[in-house]
Amino acid sequence: MRDVVVLIIILLFLIIAFRDSIGGMIAYWWFAIFRPQDWVYMDITGFRFPMIATLLFFIPSMLRGKYPTLKDSIAVLMVTFYLLMLLSNSVNGCSDIYQVIEPALYMFLLLFAIFLSVSVIESKQHLIYLIAIVGLSLGFYAGKAGISAIIGGGYSSYGSSNMGGIFSGSNAFAMGSGILLFFLIFIYQQCSNRKSKILFPKYLVLHPKLFSLAMLLLVIGTIFNIVTLASRGSAIATFLALILLFILNGKWFKKALLMVPLLAIAFTVVPLPEGYEQRIESAFADKEELDTSAASRPHFWQVAINMTKSYPVGVGPGCFREYYDLFDHSGGQYNRARDVHSSHFQVLAELGYLGIVTWILLFSFTYLRLFKLRRIVKTHEKNIENPIFYTQLCNAIICSITVYLIGGSLYSLTFNDLIWLNFGITIVLTKLIKGEVASIPKNVQKPSKV
Repeated sequence: MRDVVVLIIILLFLIIAFRDSIGGMIAYWWFAIFRPQDWVYMDITGFRFPMIATLLFFIPSMLRGKYPTLKDSIAVLMVTFYLLMLLSNSVNGCSDIYQVIEPALYMFLLLFAIFLSVSVIESKQHLIYLIAIVGLSLGFYAGKAGISAIIGGGYSSYGSSNMGGIFSGSNAFAMGSGILLFFLIFIYQQCSNRKSKILFPKYLVLHPKLFSLAMLLLVIGTIFNIVTLASRGSAIATFLALILLFILNGKWFKKALLMVPLLAIAFTVVPLPEGYEQRIESAFADKEELDTSAASRPHFWQVAINMTKSYPVGVGPGCFREYYDLFDHSGGQYNRARDVHSSHFQVLAELGYLGIVTWILLFSFTYLRLFKLRRIVKTHEKNIENPIFYTQLCNAIICSITVYLIGGSLYSLTFNDLIWLNFGITIVLTKLIKGEVASIPKNVQKPSKV
């Protein structure tokens, strides 16, 4: 029965993809994040549904005159990063030809999809569709897992087999949950925004309170899912990003004070997984008291630095493991062919000095752009349709990127859909806000630069 239901939903999304470019975009990102093929017991990989969804997005969109756009400085940096991937691969690279080709092909398709999505999205409704399909695709998994853990008495999911693909493993699943938590919070906020309600499908508009409750449960479940996965970096990053969200949303001190008793009640009623407090505390322990996982990371990072000194253009994307043993001077203390355990040091080692400079510029440009967009919206809020939508989405993306920036310091997730999608959403926000500001009559328009 489960297989039949999933197959019916798959077919529905493929039918949606035929309708227009937005339908194709929705189907593509649903297959990319939700991975419906993992939900059936039978083997349906032979049907190549994700590839079909990709083709139904790419080809019809371009036939309709929609092409990937590279007019934004952030897009230029993204392409520069990709070209540096190709450079490091051609100069050095791995001995395994699949390891050489797979990251390059994966990132090409991902960037193509992001830039095409930027071109296809022409309104706030299109944008909220993208936010919703991506956020709810992972939010379904994360929220369900968190609610189940709460009902089950606070069991731990650490080390268990959670999801496949880019969210395979406890740390990746927790990181993805933390990044997309702010997508879910943004959707929840729009449930109480009168001007945003009309952007949702009609059946959700007719039941706003029910939809709002469902979103609140997903937010709570996602937060607790991060806890049950016992991923220290993701938990700390998410907590700090939530504090940042309070600050960005204004009147943050009063809201923070209101949250204190609620959190106190929550931690009293909902049990934490056994040993969770000790695991989080271990991240701040003295050097002598660090567990093996935490103590090994500085060693891997030093290996990455030494590796870059010998290979200034990088060893090639995904090739750190192959080169690790050549630069491991610990005598194999942490075993062989280890991972670098940091997205930022991964970029340094695999794409070299130019790669890490581009990486830093990407984050810097994106942060500055989002804060600039917030100021522009505030300046023109009386003449922009639904300014709260733009401000709250800017806040959500800022916090989402912050989770990755902090948590990604401890996990190798450079080639992950979500952080690159956040860069793309920033470009979309620029396009939409710039368009609304340009449509304001000259006599009421205040000077601003996007």
